[in-house]
Amino acid sequence: MLRAMLFASSMAWVHMARGAPTEFLPKRRCDQDCPTPMPAACAIQIDVTPACCEAGKNISSDNSSISNFCSACRGTANKNIAADMESMCPGVPLSEVGLHRGVRLLHNLSMRAAAIEFRDRLSSGGGSTDVCAVQDGDCSVQVNPQYKAIFKGINATSSTCCSSLAPILANSGPISDSDKVAFCHGCQEEMAENVDLESLYQVVC
Repeated sequence: MLRAMLFASSMAWVHMARGAPTEFLPKRRCDQDCPTPMPAACAIQIDVTPACCEAGKNISSDNSSISNFCSACRGTANKNIAADMESMCPGVPLSEVGLHRGVRLLHNLSMRAAAIEFRDRLSSGGGSTDVCAVQDGDCSVQVNPQYKAIFKGINATSSTCCSSLAPILANSGPISDSDKVAFCHGCQEEMAENVDLESLYQVVC
């Protein structure tokens, strides 16, 4: 009788564990998002501390801003930022992984004067803050596991532009001729509706 009770108790425990596995697994730590808003787009990196995120947005030709970035982002878990540190920070050992082409395109896009002015207006309380939230009609592209981009409104009428944009940004190396032709043809009309897409179009096409 006692043996039967112990067996039933153990089976009940197994059943409970199988039925509710999340109760026994450690909770996953939330990723730290680092959004960089632009007038009609947003670049979002994950696994970035708030201090590193802020320092990365304020990099300029000023040596002090670069020094601040190198200090704030030391030991970062984000591989894109780690690659930036290799090229900017003294004493950081070089790895065999080069800079991701799509990440570099987005970085240059986010650091142009119009994008910086837009973020300055945001910080002073003016302008819309919804550019970093995916809404109906937006195009969301996973650039790499730690980086994604949102382009507002370009998927509203046709998915052609969004589908042709993905290979441009997700490509780690040189852009192939076929991908370039597809993007330049597929986004020719949509670029008139999105100033950030237009800037990217001018660089790629």
